[in-house]
Amino acid sequence: IDEYLDAGGRAIATPGALRSHEAHRSEDRIMASISHYIRGEPREGRRALGAIKPWAIVRTPQVQRTRLLVLAAGLFLLLRLPRVESLAQAMFRRWHVKRPPSRREPTAPGRLLQTSGAS
Repeated sequence: IDEYLDAGGRAIATPGALRSHEAHRSEDRIMASISHYIRGEPREGRRALGAIKPWAIVRTPQVQRTRLLVLAAGLFLLLRLPRVESLAQAMFRRWHVKRPPSRREPTAPGRLLQTSGAS
C-alpha cells in the first residue's frame, strides 16, 4: 500500500482511508511487539511499540480501538519489566497457536440456495 501511496495514490486517497491505513499499521506494530515479548526481545518490542500512532487508532472506527489501546498500554509496561514466562506462553497460545474452526451450525435458513425455477 505504501508504494501506491508514494507513487501518487496519497493524492486521491481520502483522509479517512489514510487514517484507517495508519491505524491498521499501528495494529501490526502492536502485534509485532507482542511477538518480541514472547521471544524475550524487549528492546525490539519497545521499538515496534514506539512506531504506533495512538491518535490514528482513536480517530478511526475500522479497528478495535479499546482493545488496541489497552494492549499498547499493557505492552508499554510489560516491555520494561522482566519477562514473565507464563504470561509469554499465554500470549503465544492466544495469538500464535492455530485452532480449528468452530463447528457451529448456520443461524440463518439456506434461502440463498433456492433454485431460480422455484417461484
